[in-house]
Amino acid sequence: MFDRNHISSLFAALAACVALACPAAGQSRLDSLQQVEEVVVTGHVVRKEVIPVQELSGEQLHKLSSHNVADALRYFSGIQIKDYGGVGGLKTVNIRSMGTNHVGVFYDGIELGNAQNGTVDLGRFSLDNMEAVTLYNGQKSAVFQPAKDFGSSGSIYLQTRTPR
Repeated sequence: MFDRNHISSLFAALAACVALACPAAGQSRLDSLQQVEEVVVTGHVVRKEVIPVQELSGEQLHKLSSHNVADALRYFSGIQIKDYGGVGGLKTVNIRSMGTNHVGVFYDGIELGNAQNGTVDLGRFSLDNMEAVTLYNGQKSAVFQPAKDFGSSGSIYLQTRTPR
């Protein structure tokens, strides 16, 4: 009978023959080569905000029954509005229960604040000339931003309409 060395060498020789025969079988398929037409792939970059942001703009602001920014902010979630004195009284906003002096308010990119206590009366800004009211919980994702954004519990951005 055959011993183990003869069987393993016979198996190795058989495997070598099969391996050498495969390229020959692949060469016979070269005549059936097919051309694929060029494909153009296009895409659009999707802007992703990595922070929670809420915005009311344009027609949404006009549909509200609000007359000032403080009343429009009532439609945002996660904020508390404190009204001191009803119509014409002081209206402040509290985000994440951090207090009103930890809320950044920006009017067309300019930071607003009271020199005495840091609060801003949002009842004095009318919605008649507002294009958008945006609330950022935390800081917005911009490269250049004021230091107030980094120390705030949230930021409110008021954007006015461009004159016609």
